[in-house]
Amino acid sequence: MLRACRCRVEADEVTNRKLFGFADGRRWVWNACVAWTEEANLVARSAGASWAPGAAFSLTFLSRLLNQWTEANPWLKLAPKQVLQQVVHDFIKARTAFLTGAVTQPPRFQKERKAIPTMRFPQHVRLNQEAVFLPELGWIKYRNSFNRGRGIPAGKLRSATVRFEDGHWFISLLMKVEAPVATQTPMAALGIDCGVKNTVALSSRVNLQAPLMTDEESHRVLFLERRVARCSLDSNRRALAQRRLNRFRSRISRRIQDWRHKTTTALAKNHGLIAAEDLALKSMTASARGTVEAPGSNVARKAGLNRALLEPGFGIIMQMLDYKQADCGHAFIPVNPAHTSQTCPKCGHVFPGNRLDRDHFECVRCGFEDEADFVGARNVLRRAQLHSLAGLPETVLAAGPGRDCAPAAKAARAHGGSQPRTNPGSPLAA
Repeated sequence: MLRACRCRVEADEVTNRKLFGFADGRRWVWNACVAWTEEANLVARSAGASWAPGAAFSLTFLSRLLNQWTEANPWLKLAPKQVLQQVVHDFIKARTAFLTGAVTQPPRFQKERKAIPTMRFPQHVRLNQEAVFLPELGWIKYRNSFNRGRGIPAGKLRSATVRFEDGHWFISLLMKVEAPVATQTPMAALGIDCGVKNTVALSSRVNLQAPLMTDEESHRVLFLERRVARCSLDSNRRALAQRRLNRFRSRISRRIQDWRHKTTTALAKNHGLIAAEDLALKSMTASARGTVEAPGSNVARKAGLNRALLEPGFGIIMQMLDYKQADCGHAFIPVNPAHTSQTCPKCGHVFPGNRLDRDHFECVRCGFEDEADFVGARNVLRRAQLHSLAGLPETVLAAGPGRDCAPAAKAARAHGGSQPRTNPGSPLAA
């Protein structure tokens, strides 16, 4: 199985300058491929065709163009050839995804002010417990934070991606490791219900709250955004204000991401089966603005609800649980969330009237009462067990005494206060 490991690179001044040069070369080649696409399509339309032939975007043809671009621009030769060749592969993949309908936007130009410096080394990368070897750069020290300081996992190194974030260079190593063996001892099964008021509600009757952006932090972000907007374009003051805004946003995102990792790790280690709602977030967070002919209603309220749904990162949490369960040899099952909050876990009666309000559930048939989030989590787990009895071993279906509690969320350090921006008592959380 493939596993990615990410850490911070300790680049000196010379290495830092070279990395930015490699990133500029990568962005230049990408923009050259986009420009070639527009030119080829223009020639095809003048000849009566809708699109340029596929041969004009093959790997062989674009590689020849890359050699011509390199000869015409000698400064591109300073970057490793494999980094520039990887750009061609990424461009072909992006264009194919657009033509097949996987994405809605074709490859676009990358502006210098908005593009994130990044590059990928697909080969000739070596690694030890103290440094990583990159072509044209040599050995570079990194912060060994893999496996909580225990070092790099044993496996074969496939590729390395270097990315500049928040004033530092980070490297992501793609390793091919052996798949873990499933545990032979029964472990607990767990159902997860996601929501606005309670970020994660567990079937074991535990609520977990993500450390979201506070009101003070939200005001600070708005203040820094105004500072950026009031500066002249391409000025040093604007660049400084943008760096301050990015640094503050990164601090908030790191705090939330730290909670996500620690929470999902604690859950994955102690549960043989985790079932979670397979939420259609794209449809749930669609804008209510409407059109000029048919404008929407309660647009501001729906926009606030969309922010509350997107800020915890439910999709990221599910992805983490998926690969961490696989890493532990356990099972993760996404479940259709339809009617999970309206179904009685005791008698199975499905009725919208069972849900009295946002927080309370009372079955109109048998009188069963409980908190609505815990009812949804129990139904999610039960549905996953019923649909997967034939494909899962008994070791992951048994309800053992697993430890369900995850690490507590860290309080916000900036500007005081640790309450989330969305007030659970407001109509927005309903």
